[in-house]
Amino acid sequence: MTSAHPRPPTGAPTGRGRLSYERDEYLTPPAVPGVLATCGLQSKLRYAIVQLHIKPREEAVNDTTYTAAELDELDRIARQIDIDAPAERVWDLIARPGWYINDGVVEDEPDLHYEGDVSVVRHPSLGEFRFRTVQLDKPRYAAFRWIGTPWRDGATPSTLVEFWIDEREGGGVTLRVVESGFASLADDPAAWLKEREGNDKGWLAELEAAKAFVESAPVPTTRP
Repeated sequence: MTSAHPRPPTGAPTGRGRLSYERDEYLTPPAVPGVLATCGLQSKLRYAIVQLHIKPREEAVNDTTYTAAELDELDRIARQIDIDAPAERVWDLIARPGWYINDGVVEDEPDLHYEGDVSVVRHPSLGEFRFRTVQLDKPRYAAFRWIGTPWRDGATPSTLVEFWIDEREGGGVTLRVVESGFASLADDPAAWLKEREGNDKGWLAELEAAKAFVESAPVPTTRP
């Protein structure tokens, strides 16, 4: 910040952003004995254009610098995919806690059991994962807290995983997912960005897996 005067005029806005102002004033110096009488002049004081440019807070992560706004954006992952199947069939999958714990192929019969209100999913190669159901609104919306992973226990903060099923004109649906709350997992952005990175790529694969699973499911038949 560069200024021709050590303090801006009273009432000048402060805070983030950029501010420019210009002000002219003629001020009479204080009556210091001997000074005014000797000079016999009025001093002209001009406030030059002052630019206030307070940069947003920045964080350096692995030699990459992020602003606070950029870190806010990275706090969530949003993905979507079109699926050629009715909403009810897609719902049967996304209402199942932790269906996305797999090796790229959704399992018909996962190792899923319950401990009170916590759903526990065990995978032979990936480990144990825990979820708490937040809301189920059949067949449009489902939300879960991802409260435990092999590297993060249930006592730590968690991310929120939300699914939406939207009907498409002409048939089929769009499945949307948002996982948010990564910044709450650690004070150090480098730590939670590392966990986010895996999930950022993972959701692309898991939505493809969901599409393949639902579209290949046998269509239930109704008796006449």
